Amino acid sequence: VTWSIPERGDVIVFIEPLKNSEDWIKRVVALPGDRVKFDFASRQLSLKRKGDTQFRPVPRKRLAEPCSYMDKNEKLGEDWHPGRPCEFYEETLDGRTIQVVYDMVPRQLPMGFPHEWQVPEGCVFVMGDNRDNSEYSRF
Repeated sequence: VTWSIPERGDVIVFIEPLKNSEDWIKRVVALPGDRVKFDFASRQLSLKRKGDTQFRPVPRKRLAEPCSYMDKNEKLGEDWHPGRPCEFYEETLDGRTIQVVYDMVPRQLPMGFPHEWQVPEGCVFVMGDNRDNSEYSRF
């Protein structure tokens, strides 16, 4: 089997890296040598691709459809974040348009939590499409 390097926008499946306890399904948003910036207030993802001199926001459009979490938590058997407001967006990565969801009430992050990351060689930066309810490369 020959494996290829994933591209921006690809969905990949891998074993959760800290506990090796479950499969994670995430989207590749940055490649080795890229820099990633995420503005937590505006929910804007920006990339400085390897060789570029400046960050460019990932193009996005807010979708008008209503959004509210009412999913079941299979482990607890109850609703999680019931009725918590959220927003749907379409983001475009290298010509691929994907739908993502952002909480209107995001999780609290510790003081000094980074908002910019450098992607090391041999690695990719991944994010879940459910951005605020997903562990991924920023953690």
